[in-house]
Amino acid sequence: MEEVSHRDLGSTLDRYQLTEEDVVKQVSDLHLQDIVRSKAIEWECLPVRLGMENPTTVVKDIKDEVQDSPKRRAEFFSRWQKEKGTGASYKSLVNALLRINCKLDAEYVCQLAASKESGTLYSYRGNVSSM
Repeated sequence: MEEVSHRDLGSTLDRYQLTEEDVVKQVSDLHLQDIVRSKAIEWECLPVRLGMENPTTVVKDIKDEVQDSPKRRAEFFSRWQKEKGTGASYKSLVNALLRINCKLDAEYVCQLAASKESGTLYSYRGNVSSM
């Protein structure tokens, strides 16, 4: 997986007129509820890119043999927030998503961060699963 340059991250954040103050905030629980519905995110790669401890174990916890559910993904993000604390920010999530080539998901996170509101803003690419 190729690394994302600071320029790529910066240009993605700039498109949504996000300030450093906007992106260093911890991702809100309501926004995470929207993000977990994505079926496009490469969930197996995300724990490594977010710098989580024991990423292999985390991946096994997200996915099971029968179903990859939004509930399991929500548990993953809860674990990420507990592990990283204030480091579980919009910026770190956008950066990780860009690094695993999930550009549309990264842009959606930017839209959420820019919205300053909770709840689903857009029809999320028509590629969501129900909770």
